[in-house]
Amino acid sequence: MERMFKIVTKSVRFDNFKDKMKVWFFGDLHRFTASCDEGRWKSFLQEAKKNHDENTYYFGLGDYTDFASTREQKALKTDMHAQTIIDFDEIVMKRNRVLAMEMSFMKPNLLGLIDGNHGWVFKDGKTGTEDLAERLGSQYLGWL
Repeated sequence: MERMFKIVTKSVRFDNFKDKMKVWFFGDLHRFTASCDEGRWKSFLQEAKKNHDENTYYFGLGDYTDFASTREQKALKTDMHAQTIIDFDEIVMKRNRVLAMEMSFMKPNLLGLIDGNHGWVFKDGKTGTEDLAERLGSQYLGWL
């Protein structure tokens, strides 16, 4: 995995100087695993939706899902058939569709998604986080 990050700018419009910008940070979900605190994630989503307005923004800090760590992926991909890797890609895309639905209210106020060390890399080189960012109409900010 290439160690890179991307700098982007986003304009934020305020109608008056009394408006406040709120930024909600989230990450390390490890969604769809036994270690995911699903109750806490659903509570976060509920609270974020309740407090959402045009001046509310979101920023993702990595490890949204957890299919295999970087080390595990290297081991998996050295001894697998091409079709098995495609099957793994499809599992990750399916999970991203579900996660994107859960996060859909964040559009278009999702500032970007940073990758983590549990982000799947598809056969074509795109990461699972890139795929999730595209599904949410947001920026993929690279791996830090």
